[in-house]
Amino acid sequence: MLECIVVFLGVLLDQLSKLWVVDAMYQSSMAVWPGVFGFTYVENTGAAFGVLGKSTLVLTVVSALAMVVLCFVLVKFRKELSKFGRVGLALIIAGGLGNLIDRVFLGYVVDFINLEFMHFAVFNVADICATVGTICLLIAIIFGERKKGKGELSADGERDGQISGAADQGGEAAGAAGKAEDTHSEAPEPPAAQADAAGSQAGEDGAADRGHGA
Repeated sequence: MLECIVVFLGVLLDQLSKLWVVDAMYQSSMAVWPGVFGFTYVENTGAAFGVLGKSTLVLTVVSALAMVVLCFVLVKFRKELSKFGRVGLALIIAGGLGNLIDRVFLGYVVDFINLEFMHFAVFNVADICATVGTICLLIAIIFGERKKGKGELSADGERDGQISGAADQGGEAAGAAGKAEDTHSEAPEPPAAQADAAGSQAGEDGAADRGHGA
């Protein structure tokens, strides 16, 4: 549900901003912060940030296929991705859909954000969504793998601790059994055995006396 909201809001903001630019400053420029950035109407027939100019048909087909693949990945691996990763993927989809709508219905993409403090291509809200989404997805993947690795090490350590503890308990049990056997072997003989031993000794003493009398 969250991903659908992100995609919807991203596409809506991109399309509304382009409609405003076309209506307010068609083929013109507007200074917002002189020397820093402003708005310049540009009809881009290439990819994001003006890459691969005049390749609208090819980019339209590629973008459509990419959106299908990304949507499939988002649905298929939703449980494996963190919330941050899902939002990043949704932003990429929103950016792709925003520019895809322009290519299908206009034959070009409307760009208007111009960074005047540096030499950079004019771009739009869809490009921002795709860029931010890519960064979010990479961060989620990198830190997700690190967290997973730490979890595996922790689980291994816990298993080693359990094995060591079981071995210690087994050693203590073996020691206790050995002590019990030693105690049993050193225990005094029962009274019946003592009486039999005393009777045998008395018989031997009587036989000795009779021998001396003879």
